[in-house]
Amino acid sequence: MQVLLSSAVVNVRTRYGDSVACKAMLDSSSQRSIIMEPCWKKLGLKGRSTVHRIGGINNMAAEISLREVRLEFSIHFDWEIFKVGALIVTWITSNLPDFTVNLEAWSHVEGLKRADLSFQISSSVEILIGADLYADLIIGQSIKGGKGLILGLGGFFQVWCMRIQILEFRS
Repeated sequence: MQVLLSSAVVNVRTRYGDSVACKAMLDSSSQRSIIMEPCWKKLGLKGRSTVHRIGGINNMAAEISLREVRLEFSIHFDWEIFKVGALIVTWITSNLPDFTVNLEAWSHVEGLKRADLSFQISSSVEILIGADLYADLIIGQSIKGGKGLILGLGGFFQVWCMRIQILEFRS
């Protein structure tokens, strides 16, 4: 099975008030938002000391975060500002998506305002938006492309985050 996780391009405010476009992954299962250390440094934001143990499946320690930062961002074409505290970590996940996306199968989502205009291109995830902000961003409407195939998940004020699930049947 292949799953395309929901992503968005967000404009994050730097220390000097400018904006930098960053790829974010939306994850309703993460209790906190996180940012990769290189992205935090690129933004030039001040962090504060903290100690958070980040756990994964079976409560395995994935990382210890020693700093956190306050992020302010907007969606790539809107001006509404969202604010969230984010733990600073060295790594979030591998590049996403991790498989080739065939855009020809996506005709049912043509013309939709998308949160990530290049969702089909594999790239680094710099920010993970967790459950601490997720519910404020998603509106709950969806578009399906057929059983087990493609759907768009509404969010960011009628902007669409693309998700895909392709089931592979083996005999």
